[in-house]
Amino acid sequence: MFERIIVPLDGSRLSAQAVPFAAEVGKRFDAEIILVRVLPPVGLSFVPQGTTTDDPVATDIIPQEARMKDVDNASNAKRYLMNWAASLKAQGVKVSYQVTIGSPAKSILELAQAQGFSDCDDESRTGRIQTGDYGQRG
Repeated sequence: MFERIIVPLDGSRLSAQAVPFAAEVGKRFDAEIILVRVLPPVGLSFVPQGTTTDDPVATDIIPQEARMKDVDNASNAKRYLMNWAASLKAQGVKVSYQVTIGSPAKSILELAQAQGFSDCDDESRTGRIQTGDYGQRG
């Protein structure tokens, strides 16, 4: 019935509560659990207070700092998912994980389409893909 189950995690305790349920379904149907963490791009949200884009030094440093922050966030997210994956593997669950940077709803939808989930599109609220309220907006 289920071959793959995508479990989006945002690092919160609330999202982590889905993992044991997904693991149980995964074991029951011999399905692979795909843990995914979508990080928003840091981009210009990293601009320090009092910095203007007219400052030539700031326009060189800010993108570098933002890229470094993205790499650091992705590294932490990967470690978080690796810990969950190790725990699930120890329970005999098939598991993989992926960290992406982008819009959560769009990134999860693209992952589902890449994994062959057939009935997922931007308008879908039922079927194989069910997102929470946050996922529908974000």
